[in-house]
Amino acid sequence: MADNDLAGNVLVVGSVHRDITVLTRRLPGPGETLIGDGVVYGLGGKGANQAVAVARSGVPVRLLGSVGDDDEGGRLRTMLGDHGVGLALLRTAPELPTGTAHIIVEDGGENSIIVVQGANASTTPEAIGESATELAAATVVVLQSEIPASSVIAALELLRDAPSQVVVNLAPVVELPNSAWARVDVLVVNGTEAGQVLGAPPPRAVGDARAAAAALARVARASVVTLGPGGAVIAERDGRCLHLTAPVPERVVDTTGAGDALVGVLAAGLAQGASLADAARAAVAAATSTVVSLGAAPSYPLFSPATGEQG
Repeated sequence: MADNDLAGNVLVVGSVHRDITVLTRRLPGPGETLIGDGVVYGLGGKGANQAVAVARSGVPVRLLGSVGDDDEGGRLRTMLGDHGVGLALLRTAPELPTGTAHIIVEDGGENSIIVVQGANASTTPEAIGESATELAAATVVVLQSEIPASSVIAALELLRDAPSQVVVNLAPVVELPNSAWARVDVLVVNGTEAGQVLGAPPPRAVGDARAAAAALARVARASVVTLGPGGAVIAERDGRCLHLTAPVPERVVDTTGAGDALVGVLAAGLAQGASLADAARAAVAAATSTVVSLGAAPSYPLFSPATGEQG
């Protein structure tokens, strides 16, 4: 993708990690040592994953983020370019190592993840400010919080008067001031995160998720609460609320990055003018299609943001 070919485009502001994925029959308990079945290294980070999902949807995308001036940073930069992600705003932080995500995947696809921020910490409010023009020019801006919370807030403040649609995947959950919430067009969270934002137990059933999504749509302009195999619930400030069911995958190998695929395809659909409901419906289908393969971004097939089907 050429960086000047940005009609109906997405700008993702977020993290880039080297994923280190350990395969095991089950997750270890406290103090327990297990023998793993294998280890896989690859491209990851919520920002990188979401940018790849946009690119795999055929929508122009750039990534504003940071990698280290090390071999891993160079490899991840190359991988992102190979996936079609625009790299003009991807910074190199010479003083910090490339970030890493340490993932344990058990049989059945469930995972546990610990992130070491590394160079992602250098995606500071000052770095965000240097790209103010690019932020304002994007059709859709996507933010998540594996970069400093102050940088997420800075981006939202810079976008206050911009025409861009703003999608915030608040993962992990960080505190945002009211002025920042006012600029969130679509909030995307999973059930656990929804509970954390609302200061309530996470929703356990679709009815609970509907109530949570409706409450979140009074904080942001609209919300998407993801439910894993249960699909997602979307709510808009005008009171519309919809449960979107997920297709049943033929098998579940690894759920890592499925949520990021959902966010990326959602953003791609919005950038192409789809309604929130249509974009979210395609995003749920696309996310489900990723769980049949190992890894995050490397497992993403070509998506159609119009249907969520593989291209």
